[in-house]
Amino acid sequence: MEDRVQLHPRFLFIGGSPRSGTSMLQKSMGLHSDVYAGPEFENMYDIVQLYRRMMDSQQRQRHDSFSDVETLRAAIVEFSRRVLCSKAYQGQSLFSEKTPKNVLVFKHLAEIFPESRFILVIRDPRAIVASLKQVYSKRSEQEVKSKFGIGLHSDISLVKMYLQSGAEAVERLGDRILTVQYEHLVRDSRRCLNGICEFLQIPFQEEMLHTERENTSSGILEKGGDIWYSKDQYDRPPDASSMDKWKERLTPYEIDMVCAAFQHLPLMSHYDLRWKPAWKSSLIHRLYLSRGYADRRNG
Repeated sequence: MEDRVQLHPRFLFIGGSPRSGTSMLQKSMGLHSDVYAGPEFENMYDIVQLYRRMMDSQQRQRHDSFSDVETLRAAIVEFSRRVLCSKAYQGQSLFSEKTPKNVLVFKHLAEIFPESRFILVIRDPRAIVASLKQVYSKRSEQEVKSKFGIGLHSDISLVKMYLQSGAEAVERLGDRILTVQYEHLVRDSRRCLNGICEFLQIPFQEEMLHTERENTSSGILEKGGDIWYSKDQYDRPPDASSMDKWKERLTPYEIDMVCAAFQHLPLMSHYDLRWKPAWKSSLIHRLYLSRGYADRRNG
């Protein structure tokens, strides 16, 4: 264990809204021979919150008898490395930690790990919400706790929070962060992954394109994970034919609500989200929406 920890890999933090394609990207990264890309660690957000609380105490001179700012940062780095790199990690030069929630603390992770790089994955918000609507259906059938898949308005608010955090990180981190569109990753995987490798300063490897050759879901699908995807769905290669499924899965009202919520976000400028409230003309449709996903605001 000590030998692996002492190798000090660079960290790559991948984040974005749930259902935006972060898992798909992590699968490809894990097929690169010089990248370790395992399951979601999930706790970097909590480590950052601890770091922020301790830094606040440090700045108020409450910890002067114990440590200084640099000692605190170094301790958090060492703790993170020992936890992340102590078991499955095999000495690769790049360690990819993918948890969607990472995006909420990208700017703080950049402070803690000054040599780290970041990838923000974005996707058409209508497709994200359509996918979360399916999570809502599965969640209703299982006893699984999740902040997502609760209802249209709640999901829109949470996705918007993730994207706003992503936009702040893009503005602050400059050339340390790369924004990747899910649609580009699916439609032109080779070109997209080439760009990612160039950003990370590692050579592109053909194996990254062949996610279907590996059982990459081993150890990644967690308990309750099937509300997000089944094993077959996770192991399936990128499929551009399902890109516009949101048109079938969302009602006109739901599409309108998503467009109204996201059309002015800078990160969403790639998508045509002009608001066309066609649903208003249909009283029957509005009555239909009185129950179910579109009207749910709380769990």
